[in-house]
Amino acid sequence: VVKYLSDLLDRFDIPMEDKWKKRLFPGGLPSLGYISILRRSWLLLSFLTVFSFFRKIGSRLNAYRKRSLERSIMNDEATLINEAIPIQQKETPAGIPKTDTGSREGNTSLLFEPTSTTAPRPHMESIPGGVFQMGDIFDDKEYDDELPLHEVIISAFEMGRYELTFEEYDLYCDSTGIDRLEDQGWGRGLRPVINVNWFDAVKYCNWLSKVHGYTPAYQITGKEITANWSANGYRLPTEAEWEYAARSGGEKHRIGNGKDILRSFEANFDGSDSYVKSYSEPGDYRAETLPVGSFEVNFLGLADMSGNIYEWCWDWYVSDYYEKSIGSNPKGPDTGSSRVIRGGSWMFIPGYSRAAKRDFFNPMFFNDNIGFRLARSSK
Repeated sequence: VVKYLSDLLDRFDIPMEDKWKKRLFPGGLPSLGYISILRRSWLLLSFLTVFSFFRKIGSRLNAYRKRSLERSIMNDEATLINEAIPIQQKETPAGIPKTDTGSREGNTSLLFEPTSTTAPRPHMESIPGGVFQMGDIFDDKEYDDELPLHEVIISAFEMGRYELTFEEYDLYCDSTGIDRLEDQGWGRGLRPVINVNWFDAVKYCNWLSKVHGYTPAYQITGKEITANWSANGYRLPTEAEWEYAARSGGEKHRIGNGKDILRSFEANFDGSDSYVKSYSEPGDYRAETLPVGSFEVNFLGLADMSGNIYEWCWDWYVSDYYEKSIGSNPKGPDTGSSRVIRGGSWMFIPGYSRAAKRDFFNPMFFNDNIGFRLARSSK
């Protein structure tokens, strides 16, 4: 910096006696030796900063490439999804809870219903159909894509009481021979599965449908995914279904637990003092997921609809979709580049945990605050 200022003054031939130059260097220009030391220090610092930056970028790219190869998202996913896959029990590594498929003893019983198959049946809640006003019902004026308010008709469907857990997803991985996903060192078992992209969620839905004898909801041909809405298999909820369920059947509730005020002892989000809103109270920032069902369910029996992890929905995301959405069972735009995620997460501030908040993510990508919840068309 000193060398740059000195060169700048010399370039414009500004005499040393000028008042502002004297203020810059009241003792005269620094010696060349001092300038040389500063310049070398600056170059070294710049080199280390740039080296560290590219090292981090390289590490993340390598991890992403490895993950993409291991999971073969784009090459063999049609074979994996569209064929019936028999379940084969494998030995669970030490330290990771086993999936109980017999007596349902212990705390895993809250997740599954007894079934004759070797894959536990998730606990699904019946969501009655109805009509509701979708969008920023409280006029919070947080995000433009929550407007305009519009009336939506929702048919009856089923939705998972809990976000899908590592316990459930690990069984799928072990049964199909794919690698288990990273848990960030937070633990597995009853914690919600994370680091799962949209395609992973779709594949899981079809796999579980096959296992339980249901008609798969998705047909996958390469990168093209088509939904069969009349199928009785597991699927992702639509964005409208998700908001309707989060608001306990379209009631005027701001938060997915049936409340209007967000509190950290009732949901897992960033409750730091600096992020407090008129509809939230200061509290904890846990910086990780919590086991599903750690807080009270809403009036439809659904847990963690606000906070903990974001949840993938079926819909493509378009910011102005509400201006042209159809009124009965909307399923989102026909095309897009990102898929809708809903619910906020452990990482985000109060505004993101509102039931009306829309968000989106590239369906090929994954991170440690996105998972999913199962839905199913009514029988």
